[in-house]
Parts: sequence; C-alpha cells; structure tokens
Amino acid sequence: MVPHIPAGHNNPTSTYNGLRGLSQPVNLAVRNLDKLSIAAINGVAIQTGFSLALACDFRIASTEARMGSATLRFGLLPDEAANICSYK
Repeated sequence: MVPHIPAGHNNPTSTYNGLRGLSQPVNLAVRNLDKLSIAAINGVAIQTGFSLALACDFRIASTEARMGSATLRFGLLPDEAANICSYK
C-alpha cells in the first residue's frame, strides 16, 4: 500500500522527500478509514508522528507527551498531509 522509496538518498533533501512520499499515503489511508481511529501519545510526536496523530479521529495524550511541528513554528503549512488531515 506504500510506494517504494527510490534510490539516491545521498543528501538530506532527497531523503526527506523519499520519507514524505511514504508518510503521506499512510496518513491519508488512516484519515480515510471507515472505522474510528485513536492515537495514543505517550512520548514525543514531532513532524511525522504528529501528522499521524492528526490523521486519527481521536487523540489521547499522557502528561508526558510532547507534540509539535517545525513547519507550524515558522507559520508554514504542516507536512506529511497534516494540512489535509486537520480539516475534518
């Protein structure tokens, strides 16, 4: 269900684009489930983990949970399809 990561990850930009190509379909698949999904966050959820939590219908976080996104910090749209997932 997830596309193959292409070769040639010899720099941070191509590695980032390859991983984003994997995480976007996963987040959209979770978002489009016909069953309720629950994210249980007990630790750090930054960038992709945060986007995956946003894709779920419900989020439950412990008092130890830390969530964030560097893109939001700078006023940019979230990555990994979080901008699509957050509009329910």
